[in-house]
Amino acid sequence: MTALIALKDEGRRARVTARWLQRWLEANDDATIGEVVLAATALQALGGRHHQPALSTLRALAAQVRRGSRAD
Repeated sequence: MTALIALKDEGRRARVTARWLQRWLEANDDATIGEVVLAATALQALGGRHHQPALSTLRALAAQVRRGSRAD
């Protein structure tokens, strides 16, 4: 839903992407600063020229949390 809002509603994008990051951090207690920067950068790229790679990155980060593991 975040990706769709980023594409369709510029006015809501900042609020929705910030909420995604907050929820991801709450679910990922052991997130590194590098992972946080990666997630924030991918969220910033949603709706723009690099939308699809950003979306793939966010999906991978979310999947790692669901699996309870990280690829180090």
